[in-house]
Amino acid sequence: MTTLMYLTYKIDSAQPSDIAALADIELAAAEMFPEADIPAALRDTCHTDAFFEDALDRGHLWVARNRDTGLPIGFALVSFVDGAVHLTEMDVLPEFSRRGVGRALVSTVADWAEAEGAERVTLTTFSHLPWNGPFYKRLGFNSIPRARLTPGLRDILRAEADLGLDPKKRVAMQLDLFTM
Repeated sequence: MTTLMYLTYKIDSAQPSDIAALADIELAAAEMFPEADIPAALRDTCHTDAFFEDALDRGHLWVARNRDTGLPIGFALVSFVDGAVHLTEMDVLPEFSRRGVGRALVSTVADWAEAEGAERVTLTTFSHLPWNGPFYKRLGFNSIPRARLTPGLRDILRAEADLGLDPKKRVAMQLDLFTM
């Protein structure tokens, strides 16, 4: 297991004891979004423990933990969509935002994806919020034109719209990896 150390936090593979904290992190992070973007009904929903446990069992879940307490302060979870590693969920507790935690989680995912032989990392996000689309753009992700979306990404965006997320504000993005 690789552990990356930073000034106030470290990133490593999730452990079973981390699962209980992840839903709280997800709910707290949702509070950062304007209600116009995430409807009130969605603010109170999060992934189940079984969902997180499945990702953990597959080795697809990383946590950022406070170096002093060891408690999770953020996480990244991936899946595979149309042959790409897909960043399914990434959340950071609001009190730890703007400290490089999200950047470190994305870097960890990209390094893992490259080691797995993936050619790209994809995600869906809001295009207009500074800590979403513009943040990922700064990390090297590029928007995927709607006409070039893979079937899986189209399905994800459609499912998000069905949940109440405005499709005009959502975008799929990808980071091209340089594997050898």
